[in-house]
Amino acid sequence: MNRYEKRIQQLREAMAAAGVDAALLTPSGDTEFVTGLRRPRRESVEMHTFGDYLHGVLITPDHIVTIVPYLTHLSVDPQLSRLPWLGDDVIHLPDGDENPAVGFRPFDELVRAAAGGGRSHFTLALPKFALAMTAIRLSERYPEMRFTCTEDLVSPLRMVKDPEDLEAMRVAARMADDAFRNVVDKLHPGIHEADVYHELDWQMRLLGADGNSFSTDLLTGRPGRQGGFGAPADTPLGNQLTAGWVLAFDFGFIANGWCSDFGRTVYFGEPTEEMRRAHYLVMEAQRLGMEAMVGGRVTAAQVDAAARSFLVEANRGHEFIHRLGHSIGVDVHEHPFLCGTDNTVLQNGMTFTVEPSLWVNREYFVRVEDVVVVTPEGGVSLNVTPTFDMIVIE
Repeated sequence: MNRYEKRIQQLREAMAAAGVDAALLTPSGDTEFVTGLRRPRRESVEMHTFGDYLHGVLITPDHIVTIVPYLTHLSVDPQLSRLPWLGDDVIHLPDGDENPAVGFRPFDELVRAAAGGGRSHFTLALPKFALAMTAIRLSERYPEMRFTCTEDLVSPLRMVKDPEDLEAMRVAARMADDAFRNVVDKLHPGIHEADVYHELDWQMRLLGADGNSFSTDLLTGRPGRQGGFGAPADTPLGNQLTAGWVLAFDFGFIANGWCSDFGRTVYFGEPTEEMRRAHYLVMEAQRLGMEAMVGGRVTAAQVDAAARSFLVEANRGHEFIHRLGHSIGVDVHEHPFLCGTDNTVLQNGMTFTVEPSLWVNREYFVRVEDVVVVTPEGGVSLNVTPTFDMIVIE
């Protein structure tokens, strides 16, 4: 039994325990993690395909059906040859039919079986990000169908990564390290923000990433000027970064389906004493958070507190405006979260971003972000870029 067949079996066990009859894994992180079938890259605008609301892998206690809309087969079929556990029952939907009867065949069979067993309803699990039309069309056709979310079934399986997962995540993290190093080599006083965005995009392609794990964000600011989120730029190419500017990176790549999420801060010209102080505080807060990440002995909320309390004691807590981090894997934001309300006990093999920051006087950000693995000795970063050393562009 390979790792995906094992995960399918684990999902079936969770379904049985929860009273769920079947799960339709529409394109999502759940689908990738459980079955190995990669989802299509998201477009910047929505795209319509006939029967797209039926697209996915239907998992029942004893059967798997893969439903493929027309045109989608161009990306799905080549994968199925490498995923034989998904290939026994494949339904290719016809083009031009919004409600293809062939796509409903497995659902007809499941509902009939439930009725034959004297049951008045049938429970189907869908991913959190399934199309609304999936539930609408199925409920119209099957009034006896009830819906629940796969999140409670699959999230516990996704939280702890196995050695193969961790190695894939290490590759993604090191890709971000390499991209950052290469971008820093090209920074110079007077560069525009747009040039930095373009260089990061080029590095993503050059290093062989599948794409961005989220939209790159460059947080720029300088003393004496309101900066950070939504601050207006000086030019259509963004701000021109000269002496006094601070540039905080927040970007990530996807490598073989696994995400990275990375952050460092760069200073243009000699940093002020305030910048040096803020830099130290942020890096030390990250170190303290990582130190606390001992598997089986601490909650997510306690890790957040380990970093946050240090900044509060330094009278800078008001400048740390977000949670400490989030789990990461085949999606860039996963459960659980390093925040004050999450009491999940961390387990060895969980992976999180640890990303404290300070929004200094609402003028500029100082931030750091690594992907960190929970171990018996505390958190271990998958990244290798130094943190405490200040990067100065002169």
